[in-house]
Amino acid sequence: MAEQQNKENEQSVKKEYWKRIVIVLTIMLCVAAVTVVCVMFMHRENARRVLKEAKLMQLAIRTVGVEYYGLNKSIFSQVSFDGLADGVAEELSDLSGCSGQVYLESWDEVNLYPTHFIYNEDGFVVDYMFEAGKDIWNVYELKHIIVH
Repeated sequence: MAEQQNKENEQSVKKEYWKRIVIVLTIMLCVAAVTVVCVMFMHRENARRVLKEAKLMQLAIRTVGVEYYGLNKSIFSQVSFDGLADGVAEELSDLSGCSGQVYLESWDEVNLYPTHFIYNEDGFVVDYMFEAGKDIWNVYELKHIIVH
């Protein structure tokens, strides 16, 4: 009788052990899932923040373009690396409050409007185009994939 009671106690201890393992694994799985969701959410919010800053930069480009037009100058320079005349990048940064890099690819001299520019900040690239009367915004992420 004592032997049977020992076996029952041993079986209940084993059941209790496996229950605890299942509970711990379930908690770990839930924590991992919540972490993944939070990281994805933060990543998406960073992309939205950079898009917002690119839109602020577009407004700054238009404003500085009108200002330079009044001075009989152009903000667009085809010979510079970033497509901007001397001093324009700093003025855009001050006016917009954005710290990213802007590359003006094309400029509408008649309507004083950027038709294509690229904004780069925090590993995200925003590509803006004005085509057929519509603003087109694309956000990309830069990832370092291979170290060689």
